[in-house]
Amino acid sequence: MALLLLFALFTKHLVCDVLWQPSWMLAGKGDFRSPGGYAHAGLHGLCTAVLLAGFGVAHWLWLGIFDAVVHYMVDRWKVRLG
Repeated sequence: MALLLLFALFTKHLVCDVLWQPSWMLAGKGDFRSPGGYAHAGLHGLCTAVLLAGFGVAHWLWLGIFDAVVHYMVDRWKVRLG
């Protein structure tokens, strides 16, 4: 089960970062005033929460919020340092 969940989360990350990230989201990363970075991180958090809930993981909502916040900060730092 753990390996299946890991594969599902990896696939979710790939889909959210490659297939479901339009140019306006990509352009908004790294700027606190732009909605693109927030929308992209929110998409990750939402998909993570739905996926975890589907697997019956406890605290799925808080883990989805945590994923969104961490994803936003990592993307912001990647833009600023890259």
